[in-house]
Amino acid sequence: MRTNSWSTSHRSSPIETRSARRNLVTACVAAAELVTIMALALVFYGLITPAAIVLRLFGRDALLLHRRRPGVDSYWLPMIEERRPQSYYRQY
Repeated sequence: MRTNSWSTSHRSSPIETRSARRNLVTACVAAAELVTIMALALVFYGLITPAAIVLRLFGRDALLLHRRRPGVDSYWLPMIEERRPQSYYRQY
């Protein structure tokens, strides 16, 4: 009778490998969090920050935060056109 090297007596039970699997999952979750933080930092400091610096150098103020008008009670911008009530039913 032939026996292979992976007979039932050599296999480890799920109970024996539970702690190894738990440690592996913990390590993978920690690695995933680290990679996520590094990727977000790379995008923020590699793309968004340089774009903001360039826009500031050219004087772009998209939110109109630095425009000061003395004597004005409100900084609300007037609406360009009046909307009909039917336009609220088809917004896109």
